[in-house]
Amino acid sequence: MTVFITIALTVLVFGTLILVHELGHYITARIFDVHILEFSIGMGPKIISRKSKKTDILYSLRLLPIGGYVQMVGENGEDEADEALRKKYALEPSGEGSKDFENNIDASLNGAQYEDDPRALSKKPVWQRMIIIAAGGLTNIIIGLLLSFAMVISMQGMGGTAVAEFHEGAVSCQNDGLRENDIILKVNNTRVNTHMFLAYSIMYYGYQPMDITIVRGADISYNDKGEMTGYKGGEKMVLHDVTFAIETEDKANLSYGVVDFMVYRVEKNFLSVVSQSLEYGRMMIKTVWDSLHDLVVGKYGIEAFSGPVGVSSEIGTAARSGSTSFLYIVVLLSINLGIINLLPIPALDGGHLLFYVIELIRRKPVSAKLRAKINGVAMMLIFGFAIFIMFKDIVNLFV
Repeated sequence: MTVFITIALTVLVFGTLILVHELGHYITARIFDVHILEFSIGMGPKIISRKSKKTDILYSLRLLPIGGYVQMVGENGEDEADEALRKKYALEPSGEGSKDFENNIDASLNGAQYEDDPRALSKKPVWQRMIIIAAGGLTNIIIGLLLSFAMVISMQGMGGTAVAEFHEGAVSCQNDGLRENDIILKVNNTRVNTHMFLAYSIMYYGYQPMDITIVRGADISYNDKGEMTGYKGGEKMVLHDVTFAIETEDKANLSYGVVDFMVYRVEKNFLSVVSQSLEYGRMMIKTVWDSLHDLVVGKYGIEAFSGPVGVSSEIGTAARSGSTSFLYIVVLLSINLGIINLLPIPALDGGHLLFYVIELIRRKPVSAKLRAKINGVAMMLIFGFAIFIMFKDIVNLFV
């Protein structure tokens, strides 16, 4: 796969995820009748824009595929700065007919004070504002879960958690460890129902001895394809201090367990597809959450971070590996984008939600000027960190 195709595919993936995210904000804002000024995909200079004659909303495509926004009246609170911001976005040149658009906007602003706009976001109840702000991240998570169904359907076979056979030199079957036909229920305290969730849990926890909950001695049933259809009986037990071989990634300073056995396939039907799809979604959410936790506690070094350049390489690799691998990375990115945006970090959606929670407690909004200062500092830190990670990824391409 050429570099050009990889870049184009990366832009397509990120652009689609951004579009989905902003549509979450846009649709809920329209439902609650919030005055929307602009719906933009991308940041920076405009490539193309069009103003709707019906709604007066400006729809824009911008040069840099690193984000997007839904510009709403009153999203920064009830102060004069919002009116200036409104003019800034509304009066940007928008191509053919832009003069008429500017004149209409100016006439509108001169004819009515911005603070009196009943459709301003700041005029809406707090619970409506919270739904509108949370809708972007939640939409990414929901789309990620839906794509999990497509990923499972595209699989030639679905793996379960029943041990079929061990690889040569396997470690986990030693010292009263796992046995063939053991059905694994939990790795430490994590419930597992699919082979991929099982593999992830062993990799994540397996750098040290762990407890594995199993059912042993069950009567396993199969269909004519040799796929597992269910089991009955057996004894539930916990195997303590099960060990796996460990591999270390020196660049990222990571150690992880190595899965040393194969599992039985499970029968593919409607119920099993739904069940496995939900489990894959749950696994993705846990993957993102574990990564955030490990970041906070310092388990990972800066080498483990990747920005758009590093992710682009992973997207290209996944695309070459087939549709299932490609869908896997898209699902992970979508859920990751949703969760990260909902974290209570200033300048992100979760930061705005935090301000709304404080407003509910105080029974009055946080000062718009204070919010602007906090969000401004946070945005500079986020962009600075992003630029640093991008530079690191570029350097790694040549190392």
